[in-house]
Amino acid sequence: MEESIEKIWKDYRDCTVNIINRVKQEDFDSLDNEMRMRQEILNKIISMKENKDQAKKLYAEFQINKIERELELIMKQKMVMIKSKLGSISKNKKASTAYGGLGKGYATIFSKKI
Repeated sequence: MEESIEKIWKDYRDCTVNIINRVKQEDFDSLDNEMRMRQEILNKIISMKENKDQAKKLYAEFQINKIERELELIMKQKMVMIKSKLGSISKNKKASTAYGGLGKGYATIFSKKI
């Protein structure tokens, strides 16, 4: 039995809200499964032969656009935060490598071996 377009949009909305909650909680390990489920739901929506006007109406009624914008914003914020953490880790690693060799006799300062 085929699912109704309304139920599919509800599932899509709920799945997107779950993704938003997982990103907010920084539960990135379970995101892969949620994103896969969301893609399967999108594939169902795309393959539906029902009235496109009804699909658009339900899209607006369930405020899917608003939820998707919220997800996009949160994911971009988390991405920036993670990039800055990675940059900080990289700087710390370079500093540790540079200062870690001081006692081994091969330290270089201003490109001169000491």
